[in-house]
Amino acid sequence: MSLSGLLSQTGTLKHYTYTEDSRGNKVRVQPPTSTVYQCRLEQTDSQEISVGQQTVISNMRLFLPPDAVVDSEDQWTQDGVTYELVGPPATEHDLSGPHHVVAHLRASA
Repeated sequence: MSLSGLLSQTGTLKHYTYTEDSRGNKVRVQPPTSTVYQCRLEQTDSQEISVGQQTVISNMRLFLPPDAVVDSEDQWTQDGVTYELVGPPATEHDLSGPHHVVAHLRASA
């Protein structure tokens, strides 16, 4: 099956850019740019952590097309759930060049 056949879902990436203030501190530029991508989102595991109240954390793996512009401070929204990226995404290659982008995400409820 081709990559386009596997990327059968859609979601929205909020990509943030940054600038420096007069003191050299990193400042997030508002608003972020939003881009809709074809994707594949898979759950890798979940855990329940109880600290005063019940919390469930889901870890996910996101596959995007190779031209997706994404970094570790972006947010992903799909089916009404917003995920945070965990670490930098990776571009996977095959013999012909970039094949797809893989990012690890986390959602907590």
